[in-house]
Amino acid sequence: MKKVMLVFASLFLVCMASSYTIASEQSQSRNILIINAYHFTYEWTFEQNQGLIEILKDQYPNTIIYTEFLDWKRFPNASLLDESRQFLENKYKDIPIDLILTTDDMGLTFALDHRRELFHDAPIVFSGIIRSSANDILGDSKNVTGVYEEMDPIGALRLIARLQPEVRKIHLIHDLSESGRRTADAFYDALNYFDSDSYEINDLSHLSFDELLLEVSTFEKDSAIMMISYNGSIDGLIETPEYFGRLIASTSSVPVYSIDAFLLGTGITGGTFLSGRLQGQELGKLAIQILKGQHADDLAHIKEATVYTAVDEDQLRRFDLDKDVLPEDVVILNEQSSFFETYSELVLTIEIILTIMTLFIFFLIVGIRKYRLSEKKILNQKNDLQILNEQLSSSEEELKAQNNALLSYQLNLEHEAYHDPMTSLPNRNFLNQHFSQMVLSSNNQTQKTALVFVDLDNFKYINNTYGHPFGDRVLKVIAVRLKDFKESTFTIRLNGDEFILLIPVTLDDTEAYLFQVMNNLKNLFIRPVHIDDQNIRLTASIGYSLYPDDGQDLDELLIQADMAMYHAKKTGKSTYRHYEPQMSDKMENDYILVSHLRKAYENKELSLNFQPQIDSNTHKIVGFEALLRWHSPELGTVSPLKIIPLAESSGLILPIGQCILEQAIRFTLDMLDHMEEPFLVSVNISVIQLLEASFVDDLIETLASFELEPSYLQLEITESILIESYDIILGKLKKLRAHGISLSLDDFGTGYSSLSYLQQLPLTELKIDKKFIDEITQPNTDYVLINSIIMLAQALNLNVVAEGVEKEFQAEYLEAKGCHVIQGYYYGKPMTEKEIILYCQDFSLDKVITPTE
Repeated sequence: MKKVMLVFASLFLVCMASSYTIASEQSQSRNILIINAYHFTYEWTFEQNQGLIEILKDQYPNTIIYTEFLDWKRFPNASLLDESRQFLENKYKDIPIDLILTTDDMGLTFALDHRRELFHDAPIVFSGIIRSSANDILGDSKNVTGVYEEMDPIGALRLIARLQPEVRKIHLIHDLSESGRRTADAFYDALNYFDSDSYEINDLSHLSFDELLLEVSTFEKDSAIMMISYNGSIDGLIETPEYFGRLIASTSSVPVYSIDAFLLGTGITGGTFLSGRLQGQELGKLAIQILKGQHADDLAHIKEATVYTAVDEDQLRRFDLDKDVLPEDVVILNEQSSFFETYSELVLTIEIILTIMTLFIFFLIVGIRKYRLSEKKILNQKNDLQILNEQLSSSEEELKAQNNALLSYQLNLEHEAYHDPMTSLPNRNFLNQHFSQMVLSSNNQTQKTALVFVDLDNFKYINNTYGHPFGDRVLKVIAVRLKDFKESTFTIRLNGDEFILLIPVTLDDTEAYLFQVMNNLKNLFIRPVHIDDQNIRLTASIGYSLYPDDGQDLDELLIQADMAMYHAKKTGKSTYRHYEPQMSDKMENDYILVSHLRKAYENKELSLNFQPQIDSNTHKIVGFEALLRWHSPELGTVSPLKIIPLAESSGLILPIGQCILEQAIRFTLDMLDHMEEPFLVSVNISVIQLLEASFVDDLIETLASFELEPSYLQLEITESILIESYDIILGKLKKLRAHGISLSLDDFGTGYSSLSYLQQLPLTELKIDKKFIDEITQPNTDYVLINSIIMLAQALNLNVVAEGVEKEFQAEYLEAKGCHVIQGYYYGKPMTEKEIILYCQDFSLDKVITPTE
């Protein structure tokens, strides 16, 4: 008996030890590296990774998964691949990789070439590769297993035979790429499984795409189309498979089948398709076996289990094909069901609810009837008592009501006299009447008072775009925010979009305290005003004067705060300024400059220079930026940094902006006779121009009047636009882009940047500001920030332009990092139109002269 008990105890300990070992293995942290040769937005790669991670996280939740994308499909460049190797060498030099998983051909090749030097000679499991390519890549490599990407053309032919037994001719569509020919060969091999006279094959790969569309519309009912691996036509048209599939399927007179999963849902009838998700799951299963201790060479390569059959019921109905002949495991898209089948549970639930509600209503009616009978008796008794009470108290109540009415009328009159009727804030009358008391109430011997003048920037465009009632609602929201501003003791609406705040200030640290308060006040406007599904983004210019330092009279303090606010507006808006005595002189100087600027506009003293833009790959001129110049007879050359703020503050920006656009268009028309290649002319646009209600229509009309194609024009906008009525401007930018006008984001990285806004804006170009280019001070050095900007633009499919390039090694560095266009004194300074024409006629890289420092 003791021996039996000893045996059972031993078995129990062995089981417990085994369970602990398994649990320990699963909880142990493993490092797995996934190498994808394609980019992360490629749908096939995404599905593979999704299926793989589902399996791994279920079995090994503590596994650390590292994922890398070589982006070889879009950029098949050996130098970029070497850069990836160097990057991964640094990244993983201290990380022991336990297992390498690859999802495509180049991923496997990269892993085999570098696993010993980079990844601790870890085992490899591959997927997403057809068998012949895998064998060529693997050679005699060891410690490798994987999942083949095996298409099923035989299954696709069997599907045709089921749905269309009358078919005798199959028209084959594929491109002439290596992948297209290989897939076509697989299709021809599949025909060997059928009788030799079963099908006649008509290969259409020799046709242009237009000829192909015409041809597929003429086929008889005894035909079917098999479309495989079609990414480009013989006449050079390159598009996505979905684009070609949708056009061919909609034009074809017979059903279209495929073995390309990207075509499913584009109008094809059906086919057999590789599943990226299933590939990833099988890849994960092999990975788990290796993590559990099996050697990769002992695991057989998986050849099946990643293909499924699918049909589109809309197409079955279109060609009158019977889905009942299909096996049960076929996936059916757009399958229709009867209403009751679809909503049977909902209908049953509603019936039960209605029955319960009917019973509830019945009992409720009975209860209410009894309650009303009792209530009626009580009310009759109560009414008799009330009549007597009312007779006694009516005289007293009448007197009280008359007195209350007089008091209320008096209070209303006083409130209307001293308060703004729209926002209910105190008004200018209240400020005039009570300023002394307000200052005394917020001041003692250790305090001062800041009189703060707040003016909303560009508010008139809200009224012009949405109407004054909408603008009034926006002002009410802003009034509430200012009233709730905790540092303020009083908030007054002066008029329109102008507000006054009184803020007590301690004498101990006046400057530091006001710095904090003014920033808090400015930040009140960061949060958009949400009205009727519209997000209105506002900014405010703020000026303030200090009592008693700057003055003790209300009118004097108001003038000073107003003057400080004006300077805040001039220095870019959305900021604040403290009154300084010299501001009076500066306002007078600005007034004189504005007078000269108005005269310069009328006398046509404003002109444009043009700076060339060079393609970094072809080294050809691909564009020009129009730059405003003012050579005044009285003032000499005036900087554009002064011209634009003056034009914006004085309202001259609209006529000057229109003049600049017309000059740029005339220049473009003239250059058409001197440029062999397509080019762009870039014009800088002010936010005030964009906010003008008719700007887009006026620009389109101007282009039409000059008979210039919109594709030659590019508008440059700055990041400040993103905080100036963003929703209004976004619609206008989309309309401009829809008319073919290009859009460039200028001075990127110097102001208000948001990745979400970059994705929403219909941009075509990102322009790196000169201050980042100036940081490139020596050759053979890596500049991470510039690299990041270029990579971000490439990820968003935007052209990248570097401005301010003055040195040869700067240009070489930017070209090597993938910057598309170079602009700066290295290639040419801003020039007049005549100088530009001579420059274009004589342009070559050999004649580029780097400016001396």
